[in-house]
Amino acid sequence: MLFQNSENVGAGNFINNIGSMGGTLNGGTWQDGTIYYEVVPNDGLEQILWMESDRMGYFINTVTQEGLENEKQVVKNEKRQSIDNRPYGHTDSVVMEAIYPKGHPYSWSVIGSLEDLQNATLQDVRDFYQKWYGVNNATLVLAGDFESEQTKAWIEKYFGELLPQPEVSALPPMQAKLDKNVSLFHEDNFAQLPELTLTFPIIEQYHPDAYALELLADVLNDGKDSVFYQTLVEQDKLAPSVHLSAYIGEIAGTFSISARAFDGTKLDNVKASIDKAVARFSKEGFNDEQLARIITRKEKAFYNNLTSVFNKASSLAIYNEFAGDPNLITTEIERYKNVTRKDIMNVFNKYIKGQHYVATSFVPKGQTELVLSDATKANVVEEKVVQGAETTAVDKPETALTPLVQATSAFDRSVRPEFGKKPTITLPDVWNATLDNGIQVLGIEHNELPLVSFSIRIMGGHAFDTKGKVGTANLVTSMMMEGTANKTPQQLEKALGELGADIQFTTSDEYLTLTGNTLAANFTEVMSLAQEILLQPRWDEAEWDRIKKETIAQIQQSKGVPAQFQITFITN
Repeated sequence: MLFQNSENVGAGNFINNIGSMGGTLNGGTWQDGTIYYEVVPNDGLEQILWMESDRMGYFINTVTQEGLENEKQVVKNEKRQSIDNRPYGHTDSVVMEAIYPKGHPYSWSVIGSLEDLQNATLQDVRDFYQKWYGVNNATLVLAGDFESEQTKAWIEKYFGELLPQPEVSALPPMQAKLDKNVSLFHEDNFAQLPELTLTFPIIEQYHPDAYALELLADVLNDGKDSVFYQTLVEQDKLAPSVHLSAYIGEIAGTFSISARAFDGTKLDNVKASIDKAVARFSKEGFNDEQLARIITRKEKAFYNNLTSVFNKASSLAIYNEFAGDPNLITTEIERYKNVTRKDIMNVFNKYIKGQHYVATSFVPKGQTELVLSDATKANVVEEKVVQGAETTAVDKPETALTPLVQATSAFDRSVRPEFGKKPTITLPDVWNATLDNGIQVLGIEHNELPLVSFSIRIMGGHAFDTKGKVGTANLVTSMMMEGTANKTPQQLEKALGELGADIQFTTSDEYLTLTGNTLAANFTEVMSLAQEILLQPRWDEAEWDRIKKETIAQIQQSKGVPAQFQITFITN
């Protein structure tokens, strides 16, 4: 609703004004916070500050019953698209309800239930806004090209006179505790393959164990070197991949192991394979070489996160709001570097090995024989879709609320500020060269971060597939990353990891494209690996069989995603 209206900007003008500048805007909510952002040319900066301050200080009295009812339908439809009608979309809500006690702030999904959304009142909206949307509970960040002193004066002008709201107390850490394993299943209307997820409760953000737990997930996700990949994918051949992740929120966190198995695979077998991998990791652990590789990748990802103006702004806001220290934007990487192999094994033993978990078995409709044998049916509320049921929602009578007192302004806020000085655009120099063999090389130099990105494009995409063998080009690029004549797939992956490099080979309609990203210090070695991938492919028979099975599994999965199957009509 904050995008729709405020007292001085006017209905619809927030979106219209930014569009007229050629800018972009959006917002998002997660368990711990909400973020709003705009990216605009710097001549519109004062206008952005005017508009943002207006919806922070002069929004709530513009909210009407009709506007609320309309927005309810928008959010309900978003829930249908992103959760209810998406394969495995209910997994998070089932896990959160099972792992957190009733009343815990994480025990329900962020978007809420359809019933809660429909029951929300105008007073609910007002109360929430008045509690959380005060200037004293927000962090404002500007990042980009602007004049600091002038901008500080604008911020003081537009935000300085807004009234603070009552102080909001930070919630204490509230780690979940399980006294037994919980096993739940759901017949998914849109899933095409069975999926098993084990979720363990862990600690909160910035806890001493938090960085070790994140790195534990990275170690256990370490591609073909991971005991989980080796066990589930290579040895037991139950799934094309396995994914482990640590989600660490402001007051609690979770650690998940998830595998989407091949068609018809019993999840009891997947669970047994996961248990085998856990036991093997407990016994064998991992070596310092693996940890060094993980840290190098983490460092590269840390720098990559700072390559855009938006990421800089959002990172500063999050560090300030949740850590109380915006300087972590440049120093947090050191906290990861200080984690030892012993630290990682300690958190594995403390939070994962032998600990209670929530297991969720999501299987295609009618395939309950695949769920874990000890699973009980999850409480998933599925909306009965009735054509035309929402058409009377806006006909509710208008609720009359007493207008809230807003800050008295020292200037006329209804006047839209003028555009500033026309932006000066300095385009980077593009150098080019042609190699003796005819390859054209283009380059741009940028020195802010110690990174290099590159792309090599070759004619030969989907359009060149042979009739009756559509998909061949895609299989080629997949196979090209499965080792070289001199390196097994595992050795190639390890070599890239040690250099902190990512290389991908993808297929488009007309081109095969190899892209890479690496720390600048390792660029020469990474380009040598890229050359080896391009000119000395391995063509391993076992990997060929695995890639074909994995591709077929991906096609099966995509059948449950409506966005991947569409029909376009063109008329004149």
